[in-house]
Amino acid sequence: MTIEKAMEILKTVDGIECRFPGYTTALGIAVQALEKQVPKKMHLGTAWGVCPTCDRIVETIQFFKPSYCPHCGQAVIWEE
Repeated sequence: MTIEKAMEILKTVDGIECRFPGYTTALGIAVQALEKQVPKKMHLGTAWGVCPTCDRIVETIQFFKPSYCPHCGQAVIWEE
């Protein structure tokens, strides 16, 4: 199953009433966490990028480009 398919299923279930307190809130949090696993393109500078989710600067360290934003956890792509 893909992340996108899992998000689709969880968003459908989100509106269903449940006997457990906090169920809808927990599903919302799960969808937000899954959305951060889908890589988004960085807004690139020379030795840094800006996260597309939290708009904070992510620096490269000697040509190492992190796969995730260290501030919010968003999966990122460093392509132009």
